[in-house]
Amino acid sequence: MASKDKDSAPKPSAGKKPSAAREEKDAKAQRELGIVGPHGDMRLASVIIEGYSLELSDGEGYVGDVASRTAFRHMLDAWRKLFASMEGKDSMGTTPTRDLSKHKLDALLEKEGVAARAIEAASEDYAMQLAHVVQRFLKHKTWRGVERIIIGGGFHQSEVGGRAIDHTRKIHM
Repeated sequence: MASKDKDSAPKPSAGKKPSAAREEKDAKAQRELGIVGPHGDMRLASVIIEGYSLELSDGEGYVGDVASRTAFRHMLDAWRKLFASMEGKDSMGTTPTRDLSKHKLDALLEKEGVAARAIEAASEDYAMQLAHVVQRFLKHKTWRGVERIIIGGGFHQSEVGGRAIDHTRKIHM
């Protein structure tokens, strides 16, 4: 999700309400996101959310799809298979990659073994894909002036996701 700092957004005059068109635009965005109430307001204390996502197609699908949870699982599965073939056994056990929870991945990452190396490799791949998506989005005219990007979903709340996003930040800077 993209947002702009409140300081860089036009400020309404004191005592004036936002335009009806602006209110309708915000209400539509909230309906599309399934947002109800102040938890999901488009105007927060320090930012104004100008938009969310971008349905940018590259001929093979949406650009953002390469940095999704599903994409991460595919990357992890590929690394998992590679490490299993080198080690002669799967260090992540018999649970299919798609069924490994983020909590299980975090626990495997803490053990610092072969499984952790596979997870780290997949996280780096994911970070490169996410950085590519961000770079593509920022080139789009609707993302001009974007100063902050908010990563949604639950992935960023895990150790694995947090590391991947931190790595993305380093790549993108």
